[in-house]
Amino acid sequence: MNTFLQILNRVSPRILFLALLAVSLFLIVQNNEAQGRIFWNSAGRITGFFGSGANAIRSYFNLRRENEKLQHEISVLRGQLAKDQYNNKVTTDTLQRVIDSNHIQIFRYIEATVVNNSVDKSKNYLTLNRGSRHGVRLNMGVITTNGVLGVVRYVSDHYCVVMSVLHTDSRVSAQIRGEDKGFYGSLVWNGKDPRFMQLVDIPKHNKISSKDDVVETTGFSTYYPPGVAIGKVFYHSIPPGSSNHLIQVKLYTNMTNVRYAQIVVNEHADEINQLEARAKNER
Repeated sequence: MNTFLQILNRVSPRILFLALLAVSLFLIVQNNEAQGRIFWNSAGRITGFFGSGANAIRSYFNLRRENEKLQHEISVLRGQLAKDQYNNKVTTDTLQRVIDSNHIQIFRYIEATVVNNSVDKSKNYLTLNRGSRHGVRLNMGVITTNGVLGVVRYVSDHYCVVMSVLHTDSRVSAQIRGEDKGFYGSLVWNGKDPRFMQLVDIPKHNKISSKDDVVETTGFSTYYPPGVAIGKVFYHSIPPGSSNHLIQVKLYTNMTNVRYAQIVVNEHADEINQLEARAKNER
């Protein structure tokens, strides 16, 4: 008995209290049916609450993995579009009709996650978790499933910084979609609302249909493939004395919460840039 009392004396009073409380609760639950029923019902609710929380956490991380998998599949499928390929070989008959051709993929895509983004400045940038070790280089375009994001301006081993389209120095070669339209200009940002950009240099004799016309990339630069939908015409007017439309374009991409991106790799960019540089030097 003395040994038992000495052991109890060494135990912390708090631990001893908790142990005795646990024993008391066990005896009450074990020997009283009503109290036992209340205890097990409460325990079931608590277990269910924490179980639901754990399931929600698991679902969140599973959803994140599924999003990353989906971005990879989008990047692969986008590169298989006909507009992203180049007719490498053409055979014609005496009537100059195309008999057969094969295609080479010009554009491929590196999927990336946005790790930093700003929209509240006049010159905004994004940071992506892909760098030179992933094949990223300067002046590569960046797009999303809903439009364009910008152009790569700085690259490290594991990251790159992109000049956002929400940058007052940004210029995107864009056009109004349609066989009977196709007139093009530059898509710029006035530094105000991140939901809208302005399409400029469209002559006033061209017909614009507000809220019906889709604005897309022209493919005239090496940054973006042709036909990437950017947004819709939200408003347009012809200011007094101007020879061009003033066109407000509502972006498809919500620039304030963009999470995933595809970096555009144009396999012919160097060849095109070298040729154009030679032509420029001759002027």
